Amino acid sequence: MSRMRIVCHPTQIFFLLVCVAVAPAPPLSAQVCNQPYALCTSAPCIPDPDDPENQAICRCTVQTGDSLSDAFCADRAEKTVSLFYARTPTKTDVPETEKSFVELTTTLLTSTFSCHEIGTDGFEGMLICPPGDPWTDCLGAPCTVDPGDPTQSQAICRCPIVRGEPFLTFGGGCDPETCSTAYWSAATPEAVNSSWSAAGCPLTWQSFVCQNQKGSLSN
Repeated sequence: MSRMRIVCHPTQIFFLLVCVAVAPAPPLSAQVCNQPYALCTSAPCIPDPDDPENQAICRCTVQTGDSLSDAFCADRAEKTVSLFYARTPTKTDVPETEKSFVELTTTLLTSTFSCHEIGTDGFEGMLICPPGDPWTDCLGAPCTVDPGDPTQSQAICRCPIVRGEPFLTFGGGCDPETCSTAYWSAATPEAVNSSWSAAGCPLTWQSFVCQNQKGSLSN
């Protein structure tokens, strides 16, 4: 049995730890798994203050069902972990031995891809954005269910920032002006094309492009 270790990234924005279970290398082919996952297809993100050039923090939703990723189902299954951190008393002259430790129990998820948002309230279409604006690639990103959310329906994910490529996102409300207002969780047209049918999405992705951008598909 291989040993798994937990790597945690403290974030200054939400005062949480974004953690990932580091597992053996994933297979090369994508897999569909029926399990809880973080869905970031329309998530707006902001640069991570700890690494603003390379990483962003995204608020995604927690879903359960079929989703696509390039990792084994067991490796991206939800995991509950207990984290301990020292809470230093407010007085600066308190001895180190008098520090108290706080336990935080949270759930780790993986950001994967599905078309769950199609047909739901708020979905207007898939927005096409040109190269130049930064965006985030959340597929396979580590996520932590927000312990401050009583519904446990929100997850905070740490996703790499991508620059210089066109991208598609379920976010933005079909307004091209929003391509530059957030670091949207997105994917390249090639990535969407290769995963759309494998993820069980209906029709083709071109069918769901925003109506005001349909003409760009022929360019």
